[in-house]
Amino acid sequence: MSATHDIGAVAPAYRPQAVGRLHDRVLHVVLFITMLFSPIVMIEPAPYDALIFVLALAAMIARVPLDVRLLPLILLLLLLCAGGAASLIPVLDDPTAVQYLMVSFYLAISAMLFAALISEDSVRRLRTLRRGYILAALFVAVLGTIGYFKIPGFGIFTQNDRAMGTFKDPNVFGPFLVLPLLLMIQGVLERGLRLRYLLGCGIILLGLLLSFSRGAWGHFAFSALLMLLLMLVGSRSDRERARIILYAFAATLVLVLAVMVALSFDAIGSMFTERAELVQSYDGGHGGRFGRQWAGFNALFDYWNGLGPKRFWIMFGQDPHNVYINAFFSYGWLGGLSYLALTFLTLIFGFRALFIVTPWRTAFIAVYAAFVGLAAESAIIDTDHWRHYFLLLGLVWGLTAASLKSRQTALRSGVPEAVLAR
Repeated sequence: MSATHDIGAVAPAYRPQAVGRLHDRVLHVVLFITMLFSPIVMIEPAPYDALIFVLALAAMIARVPLDVRLLPLILLLLLLCAGGAASLIPVLDDPTAVQYLMVSFYLAISAMLFAALISEDSVRRLRTLRRGYILAALFVAVLGTIGYFKIPGFGIFTQNDRAMGTFKDPNVFGPFLVLPLLLMIQGVLERGLRLRYLLGCGIILLGLLLSFSRGAWGHFAFSALLMLLLMLVGSRSDRERARIILYAFAATLVLVLAVMVALSFDAIGSMFTERAELVQSYDGGHGGRFGRQWAGFNALFDYWNGLGPKRFWIMFGQDPHNVYINAFFSYGWLGGLSYLALTFLTLIFGFRALFIVTPWRTAFIAVYAAFVGLAAESAIIDTDHWRHYFLLLGLVWGLTAASLKSRQTALRSGVPEAVLAR
């Protein structure tokens, strides 16, 4: 999807503004470093947490504006936090619950920050973020792989014979790799089977495989397929569609062969067979994951103000492993409904904006596909405090705002409306 014919060429959303100014350069450096350190979360607070506040300061100094189109995101996040505050009142003496809500406030701010950043100067900032994220993913995937193969001194990067890199849980490590992997695959689809893209895809895919996270595997498969379909729908010529299909087939063949080679190792193959089962022993039954979720759903109507943050496990023995049910128990019905509305509006508004032709549309498709996959995975795991979830949330809203602004500017400039589908 070449940018040379896109109407976005007249839009200020990505036009470099004051590139030579020091504060603009500093903002890009801080953004790159923030993404580079984003997977290092084995310690709390993580370096990423501190860098978010540095990034916010850099954004204020650079006078990054807050687009009015981001108001629904901000309002729903504020309602979510307000619901959490109301639900917290009965359990204020529980420091774990208080800390949980403070983290929720911080992550909400991070989503707003990324949305504001990407809604302006979108191409340059998205390019900076992409580079930092991919490098971070390569780094953490290598650490997880080395740890999995029990290289002396690297055992801290695995858990229960599953790669987790610099995360605390393989089930968070795996999904973190999905967006950078999608972006690398787009490089193959657009530029062909170049070694650097294939090597990058191979490294990240191996890390994803060795996480042995069923949710992450399903997330990647679903998001990759959705991304491919959206790219085909958004293509503007049969030749472009044919190229995408050809490279997608070739890349899939290479990736399948790479996975088959990895599975030929006995340890990997046996673990894969065990983890590939759709329902594990701890999923079924009354006390399993799904039984606990059903019991939690039935109890929702008895607790209009929720139970308070981190209180679900006291009643049911474990966390819900379903972010939507957890939202009602941790943030009350105000927060739960706000979270549902936020998810659905993100999906709807983002989808509509995808069909506005802009220079960043290809990357937007990858971001949107990754968010849809993560929103689906959230039904089987607690993602409400995953840092990269709020990153994706902010990126979808920021790129949506930038795309709408691009179309509006193009129409005012007399350029025909470049919308492929409505």
